[in-house]
Amino acid sequence: MTKNQIQNIGLHSAILGLGGVALWTITSVAAIRIIRHYPENATIRAAAVALGVLGFIPWQLTMVKLIRTYDEYTRRVYMIAFSISFALTGLFVVACDLLQRAGFIDHVSLMTIWLMMVGSWAVALGATECYFRR
Repeated sequence: MTKNQIQNIGLHSAILGLGGVALWTITSVAAIRIIRHYPENATIRAAAVALGVLGFIPWQLTMVKLIRTYDEYTRRVYMIAFSISFALTGLFVVACDLLQRAGFIDHVSLMTIWLMMVGSWAVALGATECYFRR
């Protein structure tokens, strides 16, 4: 593969990734605003939920496509980071559940869980990259 072809693949991957995140962000924000604006209309709220969920699917498919384009080494790094994030998120959810039942903390929103999941994946990806690049 020539250097130009590699740069084109990198640019294509970046555009796909940013496009997926942009679509996901736009549909999520639109869904949240619609739900807040029409709290009494169940049909509109259901359509907003569908919009938000359908906006998330292209990002997932983009991630699958991007990971498949990587070599075996890079795929391994991503899969290890996903598994670490899955474990940390599971631990966080179980701990929050037990802390809520024991009365030590109040309700933990799904947004908090979501941010923990994404944040732990980013940290795990960075740590895994550093560990295997040494």
